[in-house]
Amino acid sequence: MIKLNIWYKLVFVLVAYNCCLASVFSQQPGSYFYEYFHTAHGLPSTKITCVVKDSSGFLWLGTASGLSMYDGYSFINYTYSIHNELIGHVNVVKPGAGNQLWIGSSAGLFYGDQSGFFKVSAASSLPQGINDMLPGAADIWLATENGPAHLNLKDIDVRGKQKLQIVKRLIPQWKQKGQGIQLISKAQDGSIFFSSQNELFRLLDDKLESICQSPEPRDVISSIFPISKSKIYFDAVSSELCVFDKGRVSIIGFKNFFKEGENDRLPGGWYIGTRGAFYFHPQSGTASRHISFADPYFVWARQLLEDDHFFWVASYNGLIKLKPSLFNSYPIMKINSDNDYYSFTALKNGQLLLGANHGNIYEKKEGVFELYRKAVVPSAEIKCMYEDERGWLWMASGYQGLALSRNGKRERYTVDDGLHDNSVYQFFKSSQNKLYVLGDKGMSEIIISGSQKITFRKFIFEPNTSTYAKFFSAIEAPDGTIWIGGEEGIAYLQNDSLKMFQLNGKQLSVTCLLKDGDSKVWIATAGNGILQAMFNDRNQLALIKPFAENEGLNSSYYLTLMADKENNIWAGSSKGISVIGQQGKYSNRVLNFDESDGFIKAGFSYMQLCQASDGTVWVATDL
Repeated sequence: MIKLNIWYKLVFVLVAYNCCLASVFSQQPGSYFYEYFHTAHGLPSTKITCVVKDSSGFLWLGTASGLSMYDGYSFINYTYSIHNELIGHVNVVKPGAGNQLWIGSSAGLFYGDQSGFFKVSAASSLPQGINDMLPGAADIWLATENGPAHLNLKDIDVRGKQKLQIVKRLIPQWKQKGQGIQLISKAQDGSIFFSSQNELFRLLDDKLESICQSPEPRDVISSIFPISKSKIYFDAVSSELCVFDKGRVSIIGFKNFFKEGENDRLPGGWYIGTRGAFYFHPQSGTASRHISFADPYFVWARQLLEDDHFFWVASYNGLIKLKPSLFNSYPIMKINSDNDYYSFTALKNGQLLLGANHGNIYEKKEGVFELYRKAVVPSAEIKCMYEDERGWLWMASGYQGLALSRNGKRERYTVDDGLHDNSVYQFFKSSQNKLYVLGDKGMSEIIISGSQKITFRKFIFEPNTSTYAKFFSAIEAPDGTIWIGGEEGIAYLQNDSLKMFQLNGKQLSVTCLLKDGDSKVWIATAGNGILQAMFNDRNQLALIKPFAENEGLNSSYYLTLMADKENNIWAGSSKGISVIGQQGKYSNRVLNFDESDGFIKAGFSYMQLCQASDGTVWVATDL
């Protein structure tokens, strides 16, 4: 599982099991990111009634002012047929063979192909509206404002020269003059079902009968799902999902028909109900998935179309793209004005700790973060935490030195105790079992005597091209030399002195150095993207490949790096998260996650990544 990001009062979470990138896209998320398209984006109307996708991958939208086609970049609108006839308020669009379209609107029946759109129904003094349709290989059923109609496709002049009087094609069994039909569908055994606002009809063996009627006018039938001549599910506004089975109507109820994840592989489809969208399986009479439409700006959804890993929703406030939010939220039980979060660490017992400002540390318990340690330093932020082999917990602060929790006691160490600087950001454990802490002006080795007395051996790098000479991370060369990266660039420790190194003769502003499981070195920079390098046979860094925005990165400025358990490289910028895949089909691919995936708005200046023992990756930021 992978989980991402902390901000303000909530912890945001990206879920991907065992750090498998493919599973990021296969899960069922708990929330969605809403992207709205309306008249400002080129649509002719904000009122979108239906959405379908043709065989070429284009979206076709029915609107209150005609048709609109979306190619992924812009909208092309069609208000009139090719013969200058008003298309009007579109109620339904259904695909035919190839890229053919059938359109039912307030103005009648239209046909569309690459030549354009043609009205095939004749004008009438009666209402011309078509609300639903059921195209087949040889015929088409229509739900019209005058009742159900049945047409043979061979009788339709798709170029609209010989127009059909739809009212003359109403089925002869229809006697409800002046009553319109809203929905039409067919069961596998060939029986046809129609519904008006409150009444359900069945056409079987040329016999039409009313099989049920709602006594409440507001309990409008919104969806129908025929199973056989004797059984049909239908959804109504007030009573929700009901079933007519062998002459009897029963209300199923939300708790009985929504079974999350159950029977999800059975055939099914999405429909819009009172409580949102449901993925319904008529075979079992249950829904396995549910979208509640939690966005406060969302009003009256009409139709939902699943498209790969996201959804398109036709609604009365525009076309809406729903992307699964890869982030869930956890509340933080704050004790003061902690708004910035800087570090995560997973202890050996699986306990997850979060470092905040004001010296506070929080612990994850169930679905919340609660206070674990208060003010381990008086006021500075906790930049990093490290649990050593003794079970001691070391805590590095932004400007008040180190804190240590051992044997039930809390201790503080600063420059007065021999630390190289009070601004410390990261710990590093070498293969020689030496523990270092890095920060402004270099680093210090933490020395623990046999009597457990703590002293420091400092290695100073005075600022040259920066104000504080901040160093953020360290790696080890094959010969055991310690290399560190920071504002001044890359330095290595030799003969108790930090010496500068220029990669390819260039001084870099480095925000993170990382050595992955294959001993490749990754360098996050401020302005030069991410660099992949390696130690050569002289134990010096050599560039392998630069990654920049034209290779798919979302920025040239990166804040941190992490290699997950599958050796994929996670990189954080102020715009979001980038992942450089190193396994399977994602090898050498760059994936980006940002606000459109549920991440926080761009603009934060600090980030730290941590992977917990269960495979979860957490990200702390300063916003």
